[in-house]
Amino acid sequence: MDPQPPPEPERFNGTIRPLREQDLPQVREVLMRGVIDSETEEPIIDEIEQILEDMRKSFDSDARDFLVAERPDKILGVVGMQLPGDKMRDFAKTKRPIELINLFVLPDTRRAGAGSSLVAVLESKAQEKGFTEVVLNSGPRYRKAWKFYDELPGYRRAGILTDHYGPGNDAPVWNKVL
Repeated sequence: MDPQPPPEPERFNGTIRPLREQDLPQVREVLMRGVIDSETEEPIIDEIEQILEDMRKSFDSDARDFLVAERPDKILGVVGMQLPGDKMRDFAKTKRPIELINLFVLPDTRRAGAGSSLVAVLESKAQEKGFTEVVLNSGPRYRKAWKFYDELPGYRRAGILTDHYGPGNDAPVWNKVL
């Protein structure tokens, strides 16, 4: 008997749009389910609050942009982009990269296509702004997401940020030329 192929992800039947300030309480709930200590399995409140503060600051600055995936009844996910720092820039192949940051999707909706839709819209927005490449990294706490990044169309592992999240906590880096 032939093994069954994995189920195809659903097409996302929602909306991807820019983050608004009134979204932050629902985004906090997404982060509470995604920013989890791998040992205690508890939310990392300080990190969640820092991400939310960065999101608040993005409303008055061009340094970062965030998008949300939503259905009429709730926000399912969030993603951001910012200019990459020196370490991430070293992995870029083009002169105008943007870094994908803070991609989180509610665990019970991960196969619904929200994550890949968020990335696709982020890529389009990046191109509209004149960026030529997306780079991203993911620490060991999010090891389960690595397969997602490996399977994103056009993304390739570009290297590893050694000890990026502390001693022994290396982060693979992916990139995609747009």
